[in-house]
Amino acid sequence: MTAELRGCYPILTTPFLPDGEIDEDSVARLVRHLNTAGLPGFTMFGLASEFYKLCDADRETLIEAAFEARTPDQITIVSVTAHSHEGAVKQARRAEEAGAEALMLLPPFFLGPSEDDIGRHVLEVAGATSLPIMVQYAPAQTGVRMTAESFLELNRQAPNILYVKVESAPPGPLISAITDGSAGTIKCLVGYGGLQLVDGLLRGAVGVQPASGVADYYPHILRAFGDGDLEEAYALHADLLPLVNLLMQAIEPLNRLEKIVLKKRGIIDHDYCRSASYEPDDLMLAELDRFIGRIARRLHPSAPWPLVQREVTRSAGAQVARKGGRQAR
Repeated sequence: MTAELRGCYPILTTPFLPDGEIDEDSVARLVRHLNTAGLPGFTMFGLASEFYKLCDADRETLIEAAFEARTPDQITIVSVTAHSHEGAVKQARRAEEAGAEALMLLPPFFLGPSEDDIGRHVLEVAGATSLPIMVQYAPAQTGVRMTAESFLELNRQAPNILYVKVESAPPGPLISAITDGSAGTIKCLVGYGGLQLVDGLLRGAVGVQPASGVADYYPHILRAFGDGDLEEAYALHADLLPLVNLLMQAIEPLNRLEKIVLKKRGIIDHDYCRSASYEPDDLMLAELDRFIGRIARRLHPSAPWPLVQREVTRSAGAQVARKGGRQAR
């Protein structure tokens, strides 16, 4: 257990070709973009990866494409999503073999397993790997309810269970209870698009795991908070909130809109989602443009939002014209 997770680890979108097959070139481009933008790593097979639409062969293709494209200093967290502990152990061991630095474990939720069954599942996976494990707690999406004491007990029985991705509503009290109850041994990252990011940071959270589309904006908030400029952190977060509220209405709209964003930024080639999917209407797309416009100038310049790109082009053209006019005189 060597990886220490701190900062922004976005959920890697799964790019598809128009025929529904994995777009390996776009996977590589996305991984390289996140590195160029200065993010410490990324997370594979989250809800924003459409993991529930992937087969085992797809997972293998994605692991190979992403790991081949990443740099040695990019931390990769691989999510284990299989509902049986036998299948989950295989996924965990494959991720460790591939070179993952950490695992994210989504507890089983189909058909309402008991808390004992969930605990047994998590501990079986933890015992099968030497990697640090993050438990993803997303009760709205899974129906699974756990208390802070549940996470503390899992850590007592398996010391490599060191992180929790908190996506409950509200997340703050649970972050405080886990952080204080474990004396900081268990660290929390904020999920759900970072809707309550600043509150989570104030309570001891060490990072955030949003989707990929504008993940390069989040470090501005983290940096302001780390520098002790709470007002700036709140202001930056406030600029982001309309977009987060739009995206986080449900998982399928999130995944569809994220791919539209990534395609418009030139990071992936296609915005195709496997069915069943969601098709936004014109008003929703207009809101997407408007809300990203609020933060566009703080996105990494290697993949600008089209509005900013047009402004840069116009500015460059004006400078050339002015220079030409001076030379003519």
